[in-house]
Amino acid sequence: MNLFDEVYGKEDVSLRIIWDKFPFRLFHPGVPLLGFKAVNFAIRTQDEAFFVDNIRNSYFPDLSDVDVLEAKRRAINRGIGSLNELCRRNFPDYFSQFEISTVEAPFNPLEMMTLAREKWIRARNGKHNSTRNPQLMLEAYVTVRNWGLGHFVLKIDESPEIIDSIRYQRVVDNWIRDYMGFRNPRQLNGEEVLWETKTGVRVCGSDKEPFCHRAKIFDENGRIRYSSILMKMFLKSGFLDKIHDSYGIGLVVDSEDDVKKLVDHFRARIKGTTTLEKFDQVRDTDPPFCCDKFLLRIPVRLSEPCYPGAGECDLRYVRVPVEIQIIKKQQIKHSEYKMHKYQRVFPLWYPEEIYGPILC
Repeated sequence: MNLFDEVYGKEDVSLRIIWDKFPFRLFHPGVPLLGFKAVNFAIRTQDEAFFVDNIRNSYFPDLSDVDVLEAKRRAINRGIGSLNELCRRNFPDYFSQFEISTVEAPFNPLEMMTLAREKWIRARNGKHNSTRNPQLMLEAYVTVRNWGLGHFVLKIDESPEIIDSIRYQRVVDNWIRDYMGFRNPRQLNGEEVLWETKTGVRVCGSDKEPFCHRAKIFDENGRIRYSSILMKMFLKSGFLDKIHDSYGIGLVVDSEDDVKKLVDHFRARIKGTTTLEKFDQVRDTDPPFCCDKFLLRIPVRLSEPCYPGAGECDLRYVRVPVEIQIIKKQQIKHSEYKMHKYQRVFPLWYPEEIYGPILC
């Protein structure tokens, strides 16, 4: 398999519609940001405040110009680091051709955009839709993509959904432990441990944890990474308020019958007269991955209520959205499943129109 088949062979062209939506448009291979009237005017008049205010008014109203720019630069580099790590992990043989360089200090977006626009114009030889110099087009694209990465990272960092997934993770984990009543762990083989629960369904875990769990802003090793959330945003064409599963819990069971029993238990004991929110049965065959998943909004008591509740009660709760996945043990192929998702999202971050002429 050659480079193009491997990195672009699983592209879903229908996903390109996301480039028509802002801020996803910052990843469009046509680099439309450099044609925006406001951006063009700021470059023509050398208005340094334009880009600083763009950042400050959206994210940092009380920071100085220097601190605003440094915060944006660091956000860009966190996004670059996440994309680089994904590429290195999934396409190690081709990583050197797609690696993104970090942005060095001092960060001057006006200077950066001015140079990018000059390259953009020269690359097209002044004509729309006619790329004459692919290297210059790539350099212009990378500049705008970096700006977009910083924008997305800041949106993620400051979203209530992400903040709550970190702030309340211990309470959420304690809730699921109490609800499931994990007990009597029994070593099966290797690191696998079988836990009994008060639901009547046994789950497979480790000697330390009966279930897997994490805030999606962290990777499996507890490091801050934006990879998973960025992929969800681009594949689902939405922001954090649309994705909902910023915290996830996985329960692994022995059989399809156990999956059904556990789902029915949650449905009956928690939802009762209503349905499980966003319930979905994933039955993917390429690669094989099966699970039943749904959204639970777990009530967490606030230490300082912001207003009286029903009946003037001082007790107030926030309902933290948690994605519950119930997975049959024999069907766990997370690495292949994640690779499949990455192959679908890759062309949205590294468009063939931009990279193809360089890689030929």
